[in-house]
Order: sequence, then structure tokens, then C-alpha cells
Amino acid sequence: IIPGQWHEVVQHVTVNPGHLDMWLDGTKVLSQDRTISNNPTQEPVDCLFFSTFYGGNDASFAPPTTTEIDFADFVVSTTPL
Repeated sequence: IIPGQWHEVVQHVTVNPGHLDMWLDGTKVLSQDRTISNNPTQEPVDCLFFSTFYGGNDASFAPPTTTEIDFADFVVSTTPL
């Protein structure tokens, strides 16, 4: 990852059976079976939770300088892009 440049992150999540594929700037970086739900009759996913986290639980994890991050162009789809 090059700081200061835009990067594209794509995730494809399948529920029952659970599977996660992830691409960074067009290169697949993860393909993993996951336990996403143990309920085979569960309703389809109907929400998205997005969170970021920098560091740990005390000041020693803080970045040495002020940092920024900018997110744009979110797409949520029931079909692969």
C-alpha cells in the first residue's frame, strides 16, 4: 500500500456456507472459509457495519503524527461487481 494514494478494497461474502474473498487494488489477497452463521435458515444479510481502529488500549499505540483517512465510493450489492 502506498500512503497518499487511493486504494480499492473489494470483499465478497457468502453466508451459509460462509466464505470470504478479498481483493486489494485488483489483486486477490484473501480467500477463506468462515463461520458467518450457524443457522442455515437465517434471514439474508440486511445491514453493513463499517469500523476502523488505529492502535491499542493505551497511548503507546498512538501514531507519531496526525493521520487522516478518507473513504469514498462505497457500493453494496447482492451480485459481484
